[in-house]
Amino acid sequence: MHNELPKFLQEITAADDDAQARAIEAGRLALVGNVQRPPEAEPFFMLAEIGKEVRKHPTWLHKLEIQKHCGERLAGRFMYKKSRVLTYLKSAECQARIAELHDERRRRETTIPQDKRSP
Repeated sequence: MHNELPKFLQEITAADDDAQARAIEAGRLALVGNVQRPPEAEPFFMLAEIGKEVRKHPTWLHKLEIQKHCGERLAGRFMYKKSRVLTYLKSAECQARIAELHDERRRRETTIPQDKRSP
């Protein structure tokens, strides 16, 4: 069997590019089988990291309560998947929370006396 390998390598080397690609693919399938590999799992991010990924400040994400909606506890910390965070940020529930936060800010700003506001 080992005697055939050098001969096989010479034949592949002499073959055209398409034949080489087919031979390499056939060899790979023979070694690993014709099994579909599962897609790589989506990585988890901490709050600051997911903030960078979705271009939102971590404080804003916390105020939007993403930990309730898309956080998963891993090793005692909330971790987030980008796809789940993006889905939540587009949801009607998140948009309602944003409106609620804006309303709270408007109420707070109108109740602060004019002289107490920062310049």
